[in-house]
Amino acid sequence: GGAKNIRGVMRNRVVGNDFLYGNIELRWKFIHFQFLKQNVYLALAGFLDGGMVTRDYEIDISGVPQEWMYLFPDRNEGLHLGTGAGFHIALNQNFIITADYGFPLDKQDGPKGALYINLNFLY
Repeated sequence: GGAKNIRGVMRNRVVGNDFLYGNIELRWKFIHFQFLKQNVYLALAGFLDGGMVTRDYEIDISGVPQEWMYLFPDRNEGLHLGTGAGFHIALNQNFIITADYGFPLDKQDGPKGALYINLNFLY
């Protein structure tokens, strides 16, 4: 999870030796104009990000005290999903500032959403 893969899911929530993730994003450029002889556009976006671990880490928990065993649940987690919306400012089509707010679709992936401010698009 985090700004670069599954937005809205807590950072490092989905970890393993192998994983698979994907993003779907719909963008709407709602205004184009020139500012100081530079082409600028503003856009809104909606997104759905998802990912899952395909091969877990091998962890030796034989020395872990019983009171800490809840940190190592024995389960197959499946698909983790985050969704949200964003506002983008683009200068000359290649310098982009993005502000995205994503939240998890399952509370196990985090209690609330997060704001991500980045340069350029995720992909």
